[in-house]
Amino acid sequence: MLEEVIASGWVGQGSRVFAFEEECKKELQAKHFIALSSCTKSLEVALIVAGCKAGDEIIVPSLTYASVIQVIMKLGLVPVFADVDKEDLNISVADVERLISPRTKVILPLHFRSHSCRIDSVQQLAAAHRLKVIEDAAHAFGSSYKGAPVGANSYMSCFSFGPLKNICCIEGGGIATNDDEVAKKILAYRNMGMARSTWHRYNTSNNNPWHYEVVSAGDKCTQNDVGAAIGLMQLQRIDEIRAKKRNMVRRYLDELPVDKGLEIPATDPDTDFAYIFCILAAEPWREKLMGHLWEKGISTAVHYYPNHLQPYFARYNKGSLPVTEDAGRRIITIPSYTDLSDNEQSMVIDEIKKFISQL
Repeated sequence: MLEEVIASGWVGQGSRVFAFEEECKKELQAKHFIALSSCTKSLEVALIVAGCKAGDEIIVPSLTYASVIQVIMKLGLVPVFADVDKEDLNISVADVERLISPRTKVILPLHFRSHSCRIDSVQQLAAAHRLKVIEDAAHAFGSSYKGAPVGANSYMSCFSFGPLKNICCIEGGGIATNDDEVAKKILAYRNMGMARSTWHRYNTSNNNPWHYEVVSAGDKCTQNDVGAAIGLMQLQRIDEIRAKKRNMVRRYLDELPVDKGLEIPATDPDTDFAYIFCILAAEPWREKLMGHLWEKGISTAVHYYPNHLQPYFARYNKGSLPVTEDAGRRIITIPSYTDLSDNEQSMVIDEIKKFISQL
């Protein structure tokens, strides 16, 4: 498929992008899916299409990727940091309710690690206050919640197909929506506000394909056929990849020692399509455990440091978020990439067990 794209000479937004969008619609059971250049750009477009204006407040978990906050600030909006629930480290609905003000425009929850937040409760709260919900589903393509795909019932839900995601387009993202007018606005916006894409002008019956009309504000944020072809090939294997990741998670849940301060945030292998797998170490030995694993050739990471404590975002810090701050001091991401072998996973588990046993 990739060879066909290269041979065709059409590597920009074209037929493979539109085919990728159709497959994503099927997986998400959404009326519309519009592919874009990244999830970061998808969030930016979603906030613009939602009608956000400078000074509007966006309630967002502090425990998220920094790019989300950068996008909010770039648009002149105000990030309002919410705490997370201890059980699963997803946005706390109770804290969201505390933070709603007359300036609140959007609630922007993250489905952290692919484990869905309580999105139905978020949507009920938003409806009661006439607010919009934009789901940050960067981690959650292919996950489900209460029998429906994450993003299936959203006003807008933003996804990532970046290099580390379960379904990868090298770089890429997209927005799912069930709103026809919203979809129409996104389609124009991603093509510099043009009514029709270049591909549609040159590959449909048209006597003057060079003619175009700019009908709205816009940006250049399209997906391309090269990335879409790679995504399509992975979507053909999504059941296989999802099953492998779920078995990996089950093994971690079964074999990791929940002892001496080590905890595992709530996850459900039957509904989650895990993007990352995180553990919580006791604060006094988090760094020591990470150092031990690195010495054994096992890479680890921190997802994420609390954004309200980051120097550049400090102006928006309105007070302590205790659960988020505790997680920031304790969280460790351990290997769960798709090609992790059984022997490699055994090594990860064994080295964590060895470390814990020596405490």
